[in-house]
Amino acid sequence: MAALLRCLLLLGWLAAGATAQAQPDPTLARGELATAQAQYRVAQRNAPNSPRVVRLKERLDTALEDRRLKDEAEAKGKREAEEKAEKARLAKIKSDADEKAEKARLAKEAQARTYTETVGGVSFTMVYVVGGSFPMGDTFGDGDENERPVHEVTLDGYHLAETEVTQALWRAVMGSDPSHFKNGDQCPVEQVSWDDAQAF
Repeated sequence: MAALLRCLLLLGWLAAGATAQAQPDPTLARGELATAQAQYRVAQRNAPNSPRVVRLKERLDTALEDRRLKDEAEAKGKREAEEKAEKARLAKIKSDADEKAEKARLAKEAQARTYTETVGGVSFTMVYVVGGSFPMGDTFGDGDENERPVHEVTLDGYHLAETEVTQALWRAVMGSDPSHFKNGDQCPVEQVSWDDAQAF
């Protein structure tokens, strides 16, 4: 009886093997790979020299190699992504450091070229503004026609008064103070026309 059952099982495995041989073997997922390994071990124990065992072994070897190659590719892709992220992080650190160093250099240059002037006993500070380039025009797309096209404008460095022209300075240069609000010499001058500004 046991011999008959063994023969029937062997015939069933052979028939299953013939069906599997007729269909292309897909790449096995991890769970399926474990199942295939278990099937191979059982078949090898029960019928070690059968054609089904040979086919299962070939299929298992191919699946294991495919899985190994896929794991290697995934690991390589992960390593490359990590290396790329690390390079980007280091490049950003360097870029930030370079930008910080450039800002410090420009601030130092501006500080070195800032000076104090005195006119009629009134002192004022002229701050140096470092030149540079910037995009001028309608960069948001909602401006007037005369703001297009956006174009690059480059300015040389220039000096600009640290504060608005004070009433004391205006009086020292022009001899009078047209301001309506006379709250102190350090307040800004007002009530000044364009022509007055040109004369100043």
